[in-house]
Amino acid sequence: MRNKRSLIGVLAVGIVGIFAIGASSASAAVNTTNTQTLGLKAFVDNGFSGSIVGVPGGAIALTCSSGTTQLAVVGTASNGMAKSNYNDEGNNERTFSADDLDNTDAIPLNDAGIGREVTGHTEFVNGAQTRTLTAQYSTEDGPPNSTADCAVWGSAVKGLF
Repeated sequence: MRNKRSLIGVLAVGIVGIFAIGASSASAAVNTTNTQTLGLKAFVDNGFSGSIVGVPGGAIALTCSSGTTQLAVVGTASNGMAKSNYNDEGNNERTFSADDLDNTDAIPLNDAGIGREVTGHTEFVNGAQTRTLTAQYSTEDGPPNSTADCAVWGSAVKGLF
């Protein structure tokens, strides 16, 4: 009987220890009203390569080459996290995530085998968990009724915590 009590005691201490360790790095949910909503509109010519919106730690980068639109979330510092989900015009879907998006790391926001003309959604949080970026977007190669070679439009929300 004594061995059973010892085993139960060890298990109880171990379980409490696991809960304490697991809870030590978690924090309560935090909301903010300190946000900035932006409209996105980048109708650009061949040769464009740059950020169209960003926060400290990450940005949405656009490259236009030979009428080919390439969009990505790019890390500009260490330890960010990002997710993206998009559908092409044939409703083929892609989802990507990066749990440790570091400087120069990227996740695609279009293409990746299904086509460059998409509609999508992306989320980013920087490594300090003080800035967020959420974007809804669409892309088009050689947009009609425009002289631009590549286009991205939609909306973004930046959050400051």
